[in-house]
Amino acid sequence: MADEMELTPQSPRGTKRKGDDSLPLPAPRRIKALSQDVVNKIAAGEIIVAPVNALKELIENAVDAGSTALEVLVKDGGLKLLQITDNGHGIDKEDLPILCERFTTSKLKAFEDLTSIGTYGFRGEALASISHIAHLKVTTRTKESSCAWEAHFADGKLSSTKPGQSAEPKPKAGRQGTIITVEDMFYNVPSRRRAFRSASEEYAKILELVGKYAVHCAGVGFSCRKAGENSAGVTVPASATVKDRIRQIHGSAVANELLSLNVEDDRWGFKCHGWVSNANHTIKRTQMLLFINHRSVESSVIKKSVEQTYATFLPKGAHAFFYLSLEIEPQRVDVNVHPTKREVHFLNEDEIIAVICDSIRESLSKVDTSRSFMTQSLLSNPKVPFATPMKQISPSVPATVDASDRSGSKAPQSVTKKRNDNHLVRTDASARKITSMLQPQKSVEEIAMDEEEMEYELAEKEPIACRLTSVKDLRAEVRDAMHNELTDIISTHTFVGIVDEQKRIAAIQGGVKLFLVDYGMLCNEYFYQVGLTDFANYGSIRFNPPLSLHDLLKVAAEQEKTNAGDAADEVDWDEVVEVVKEQLISKAALLGEYFSMEITPEGDLCSIPLLMKEYTPSMAKLPQFLLRLGPHVNWNEEKGCFQTLLREIASFYVPESLPLPPSAQKSDDSKDKGTVADEDIEIAIRRKKLLRAIEYTIFPAWFWHPDLRQVRNRAVVKWIITTAFLMAFILAVLSLYWAVFFKVENRLSHLLVYVVDMDGAAPYDNTGNAPFVGPTITQLVQQQLSSGQPTLGWGVRPGSDFNNDPIQVRQAVYNWDAWAAIIINPNASALLYSAIANGNASYDPLGACQLIYQDARDDTNWFDFMFPIISQFMTQAQSMVGQQWAQMAMQRASDPAVLSNIQNAPQAINPAIGFSEFNLRPFYPYTGIPAVSIGLIYLIIISFFSFSFYMPIHMQYLKPENHPPLKFPQLIIWRWCATISAYFMLSLAYSFVSMAFQINFWHTNSITSETQVTNMMEGNPVAYGSGTFVVYWMLNFFGMIALGLACENVAMVVGMPWMGLFLIFWVISNVSTSFYDIEIAPGFYRWGYAWPLHSIVEGSRSILFDLHSRIGLDFGILIAWGAVNTLFFPICCWFMSKFLWHMKLLLCANVKQDGRHSITSMSTGLWTKIDTSP
Repeated sequence: MADEMELTPQSPRGTKRKGDDSLPLPAPRRIKALSQDVVNKIAAGEIIVAPVNALKELIENAVDAGSTALEVLVKDGGLKLLQITDNGHGIDKEDLPILCERFTTSKLKAFEDLTSIGTYGFRGEALASISHIAHLKVTTRTKESSCAWEAHFADGKLSSTKPGQSAEPKPKAGRQGTIITVEDMFYNVPSRRRAFRSASEEYAKILELVGKYAVHCAGVGFSCRKAGENSAGVTVPASATVKDRIRQIHGSAVANELLSLNVEDDRWGFKCHGWVSNANHTIKRTQMLLFINHRSVESSVIKKSVEQTYATFLPKGAHAFFYLSLEIEPQRVDVNVHPTKREVHFLNEDEIIAVICDSIRESLSKVDTSRSFMTQSLLSNPKVPFATPMKQISPSVPATVDASDRSGSKAPQSVTKKRNDNHLVRTDASARKITSMLQPQKSVEEIAMDEEEMEYELAEKEPIACRLTSVKDLRAEVRDAMHNELTDIISTHTFVGIVDEQKRIAAIQGGVKLFLVDYGMLCNEYFYQVGLTDFANYGSIRFNPPLSLHDLLKVAAEQEKTNAGDAADEVDWDEVVEVVKEQLISKAALLGEYFSMEITPEGDLCSIPLLMKEYTPSMAKLPQFLLRLGPHVNWNEEKGCFQTLLREIASFYVPESLPLPPSAQKSDDSKDKGTVADEDIEIAIRRKKLLRAIEYTIFPAWFWHPDLRQVRNRAVVKWIITTAFLMAFILAVLSLYWAVFFKVENRLSHLLVYVVDMDGAAPYDNTGNAPFVGPTITQLVQQQLSSGQPTLGWGVRPGSDFNNDPIQVRQAVYNWDAWAAIIINPNASALLYSAIANGNASYDPLGACQLIYQDARDDTNWFDFMFPIISQFMTQAQSMVGQQWAQMAMQRASDPAVLSNIQNAPQAINPAIGFSEFNLRPFYPYTGIPAVSIGLIYLIIISFFSFSFYMPIHMQYLKPENHPPLKFPQLIIWRWCATISAYFMLSLAYSFVSMAFQINFWHTNSITSETQVTNMMEGNPVAYGSGTFVVYWMLNFFGMIALGLACENVAMVVGMPWMGLFLIFWVISNVSTSFYDIEIAPGFYRWGYAWPLHSIVEGSRSILFDLHSRIGLDFGILIAWGAVNTLFFPICCWFMSKFLWHMKLLLCANVKQDGRHSITSMSTGLWTKIDTSP
């Protein structure tokens, strides 16, 4: 074993070995070429460092594609989802297979093109890099394409979403442009994914990037938001100017202080334009937006140079905002110097920067004649209810007399009586001093001489409820001896300062008086009461290591012996030390249980009580404190023991009396100057600590003050109960709204869509060719229904059910028999056969099928649920029919005549069929959205708050002001009639709002049939002609009665604050069953058909859009609500009157006990003076 150990080289770590003990070098490893997968991932990691880098590449690609609108969607900071949608020229389907291969681009052909490159992208690496580290999906459509194409990519190649499926692009409904979706970024690079600190930080970087391009890209609209949120972090319209864009992104404070900058120099081949802040605007750090040849870049040289230019104009520590766009001749710029393109190099950099800085300096000098500073006048009268407004002053303009003074006119006299200066309280006792918020800074001497800082440690300890009679008696004695006036002074005082540290005298202000207090005696009483209040629940100050009781008592005995003088010889001080020590050890259990004083049997002191955090008693008093526990504590009686022991602890906690500094005393030749200086510094440090402890720790009536303990406990308990109740209320009531769409995909089948097959019906039933369009589409319907995926309620109907008449199908949709209908026309197959047989070049695929719908019935259902699924169905139908028809046509293409006919009518092969859309009742005008949705929330709110406004008017009849009170039945009749009349007028005003925003209630549309298609530009026909507005007004009137009377009845019964909770419930329950279709809501919501707002919404849609009408049922439900609430109205009024009478009796009883003759109280929002004079 020893031999083996000797063979092991013994070379210390970190030292250089000698040549004779060096180990033989290992054989060199062979060089191998990395696999292409590793190369691609390394390259991707250099180009895509974070989600913001991927977004930068995607934004630049979208702008290169000629987009005018960009929408960015982000989830988890872009790591989970990063999606960008543009309306550019799109990508050809033929280019999709090589879209994500490295070094494939449409912007660069030869290396020499880099010298004149004018686009953002040029390497063709962005999408390739993204596909190697994330799941990439591209949906694109060009202007010439009949549909959009969706493709998935992985590792630079096309991929399928499921094993076994084709990786080829798939057709899909979509608009022109491109949607690029990046999901699970860095899913295969876990180390990189763990390196990101937080999603919010990455989202902030994304917002900053989008903001930069939103400022720079004129004519391009930008929107960026988090997934699942309605509000966008950045929203900039395409029509906004550069200054408006800066205002939108960086705020008005920046935009209002901008200077335009335009520089051009042909010698250096560049132009620069931008906006820079003037000298009045300052921020904490420089904000630079730099674009070189429209590319967002960073340049520390430009940033530092501009900062130096601003340094002569801005205060110290202030910085500026500047946006610069440099256009440099492309042959002077090298853009291929950084993987992420964040840096570029260009010729004559120093000269160009100098020209720009000179221009900025010149612009700032022109506007530097005056600057604005904000000042505020100091008020001497605390009774002024508002602050003096800010004034702008200019240092270059001398002060002038106010215009009113020059004209000699007198200012209006105040009606408030002027108070004498000696009666003004200039310092509010509740105002916190700014010095109390600052952490005291220690000097070098303090750091050198300071004791070790006390470390606080929280320990789990259950509070002990004190049930000792002796302690309760001591607390009662303190309460009985309380002096009210002195308590008020102490609780509302303002600390002025310490007057004398030796005599322990401080000055405090109470009201308009100045008091001198002995803070030693005050602290003695205060700490006694603290100890009594927290009895047996103290913290502890622990000593590490423990202190010897014998040594501490010996120090105290020596001090007493010195103070006793000649009488010291009469006492055996060693015996005193031993007696007190034994006594404390014998009482260790009591001291530890009740007073947190831990004493070991060996005589070591481990801890003493801590009465107040952030305040440590003077440890110089500890020996004297321990010695006094012997003779000055009554150990024979429980109550006396606790009282005297607490008094001694309080005395120990009283701040020490500081001596005069040696330099202020008479000179002592025995001390050298160095010793005196050290003692001066020590006493100064102790004085500074004492002042802060007295002012900010002991004197304030802080939150944990013992006198606040009961009210604090009540407040905390009530806060917990209230918070728990409101949390339960939120969970219960808001769940009504959230649950409307809970698993809605499982109920989409309730939305019925007819598929009516009329293909081959007479007179096209004898052409000799079997129809195939209708059977193919109905086969697709069966596939949809049997797929097991959530889909609509497809219903295949033969044409004979409608006499093969499309007009009857339209009537069924109008009558709400179905939400929509797809009609396969009788001549759908016949027209295709004819086009191939005759080479009909005028063949229109849209003549094959029809889509019938009316989105005004429920725009939310149609656009959110139905239209996406129906669009996908129509695309699949086109593809399915087109493939089968192409196979059939190719079988006949052997005939040259047929082949010629196909060439003459290519649309008969692709897309073969189409769908003509007929919107019977479009949702138009768009100002109808408030009238049938959001605006109705305010109808509820108006109905609710009218109660608060009208109640004081009704109470006029009950006030004893030289008239007899109105009889109760007559008061009820008056209140009901006045309320209904108010609803009548308020509903008229509400209806006028819809008219004001061009909902034309008198429009005479040319449509005369329910099945006739509406031209959106003409607007929908109104349901009741010239009387439409009156019907609409009456619907809102009865709706206010139904909604408002219910609110009044509940308000009279429950009162405030419960009425606010009812309003939340009332709004949410109505909105949940009105704005969203109950057919696709869970079955629990069927009660919504009887809720008033559902009838108002349904009736409003029928009136405004001429939909299928159930207006009679709607009015009936609203009238029923009004009738039921009218029956309960007298009962609720009676309940409210009884409650008010009961409150009046209580107030009168309180007044009688207090000996007063009148009292003013507030009840149900109305001031009422109750007179109780005899």
